Amino acid sequence: MAQGVVTRGALVAVLSAGGLLAVVGFALALVFEVQGFGVPRDSGPRTWHLVGYGTGVVAGVLVPAAAAGVLLPGGRRWVAGTAAVLAAAVVVALLGVTS
Repeated sequence: MAQGVVTRGALVAVLSAGGLLAVVGFALALVFEVQGFGVPRDSGPRTWHLVGYGTGVVAGVLVPAAAAGVLLPGGRRWVAGTAAVLAAAVVVALLGVTS
């Protein structure tokens, strides 16, 4: 039993590390898109790129949180919902600060 919990914990740790990298990468891409870096001249930020980057930030937080809620003993389902709301707040804050 303890071996399974350790294995699940390791899986959640790996997913969390990957989620952290995804959040940093997508947030950086989001900031660059809003600031106009790499955007064609005489045009603003591309809406679908912003949507994609924002979705990446939310997924980078939500997937590890959902995995922790499902795989770890005593995991709570509300953790995933709270993480999704916090990730969405981060995206809105990034868009508000950089625009």
